[in-house]
Amino acid sequence: MTELTLPTEGRPPRSAAHRLSALLLSGDELFDAVDGQVCEDFAAWCAGHAGQACVLWVGSAHLSDLVCEPGMPLREPGARRDWALRVLQHYHGDAAARWALLPWQRRASWGVSALRAPSLQALQAQAAAHGVRLRAVRPLWPVLLDRLLAQQPGLRRAAQAQVWLVEAGPTGPMLSRITLVAGEIRSVHRRRLEQAWAAQLQQVLDESAPEDGAVLSLCCANVAADGPLPARLSPALELSARDLLPRTGAGPDFLRPQARPGLLAWCWLAAAVLVLAVTAWDAWQAWRLSEQARQVALPVVPRRVEPVAAPVDRTRAVLRQRLNHPWAAVFLASEAPGAAGLRWVALDHQAGGELRLQGLAKDPTAVQQLAAQLRRQPAWQRVLVSRLETEPEGHGFEIVAQLAQGAP
Repeated sequence: MTELTLPTEGRPPRSAAHRLSALLLSGDELFDAVDGQVCEDFAAWCAGHAGQACVLWVGSAHLSDLVCEPGMPLREPGARRDWALRVLQHYHGDAAARWALLPWQRRASWGVSALRAPSLQALQAQAAAHGVRLRAVRPLWPVLLDRLLAQQPGLRRAAQAQVWLVEAGPTGPMLSRITLVAGEIRSVHRRRLEQAWAAQLQQVLDESAPEDGAVLSLCCANVAADGPLPARLSPALELSARDLLPRTGAGPDFLRPQARPGLLAWCWLAAAVLVLAVTAWDAWQAWRLSEQARQVALPVVPRRVEPVAAPVDRTRAVLRQRLNHPWAAVFLASEAPGAAGLRWVALDHQAGGELRLQGLAKDPTAVQQLAAQLRRQPAWQRVLVSRLETEPEGHGFEIVAQLAQGAP
């Protein structure tokens, strides 16, 4: 595997007073991709670089991402923001109402990124206090995904694919598993790894194996592998400092959550106006010819009118499908007899997706008993205990299950 690092080669000259710096916030430290220096935080960097301009890239340890299910009526960014806010407040409480939300679209995939910390207002205030021009605040994972897809175009054509991004985090590396179906994003799941994370990747593969024939690819950002990696994971790529410098239309930006029309859009508008003017001139000429031919009597031929099929209300069909989903089996999964004595933290499920039950247990045996009970229920199949680790409050666990085909 080739590590994804930020080499010093090819950096812009340090002497440029109005240069643009690229900053990477991948853990609890701030890395200057141009200078190659590490700062304590963004406020400390601003104090030492007064009057300069910068772009801040935010790592996955500070983000929460939601992916819209295909067919949901969430095409408008405002509708996606409202939907994401309700989901985040359900799982994270009122604190999620203060997070900056960024609706994004990648081809036919829609989703929302949430900046948990630091707050966007705090970053802007720290920059303004030292005259720093904060040009953009962007999530890091989309640019890593784009670079990986550019290097491995087969990922876009694969029927099933998974991209694993490993980034440095405040208390350990963060693993982001991005599921692709014919090149479209279907899910973004994150998991914190132990410090010896290379060996743990094989455990993650064993616990939740991808679909048969799925293509797997690994990308490591600002963190070095501490051992051999699983053979199924293909090599990653190198990322230079210039790759983090912004380009025109460089992707989603928390400072500008609503996309602005670019030069190409204005060119298309001008072309459309020109075509409309030419069409109007042709219509006027056709009207003049029709007036001249008004005196000519032409036989009227009755035209057969074909019945027009009523348009399908896609939104209503989607809602009907969601209402017919076996929600009762989903919610009763956490109320099985074996769930007694378990403290639930989260229940995550979308129609057509997996069921994820997260919680705390005093005894790991209770977790295995609950998983065994779910396997015996006809509504569930492929029930796995994907995580079981010791925490200060007990044993943290996660159970993943899929609905059986033809479940009621």
